[in-house]
Amino acid sequence: MIKKMKQAVIGIVSRVNDKQKREYLFIKPNSDNDNYTDKYYPPGGGVNEGETEQEAIKREFLEELNLQVVPVKLIVKLPADIPNVMLSFWQCEILEEKIKINKDEIKDAKWFSVEQIASMPLYSATKKLFQEYLQEKL
Repeated sequence: MIKKMKQAVIGIVSRVNDKQKREYLFIKPNSDNDNYTDKYYPPGGGVNEGETEQEAIKREFLEELNLQVVPVKLIVKLPADIPNVMLSFWQCEILEEKIKINKDEIKDAKWFSVEQIASMPLYSATKKLFQEYLQEKL
């Protein structure tokens, strides 16, 4: 029996800080069941039945960070490190940068520079996104 591939979305949000360096928004989940427990990665989650990818990103950002975002464009679709999951990475813009963490969903949210991200343990799909599609030197 062939399992249906699960769909998940990841929102890539960046800004330029006061030192003119690009930073990306990452979250730390409350729980995870793999080697990346207690690590940071870009916000996102599963796509519910009947929901578009854009609707899923908006919902996930609202649920986790109380942020309204606009999915601007699909960057790439890549297989997740988790079996049977396809990730859609979307470039997003935040409408208003007032993060309010939902502690039921996540522990923390932070902005990281490319240099900081380069020294972090990353899912292979996230690393590939930064290296190959965002042309960031990790």
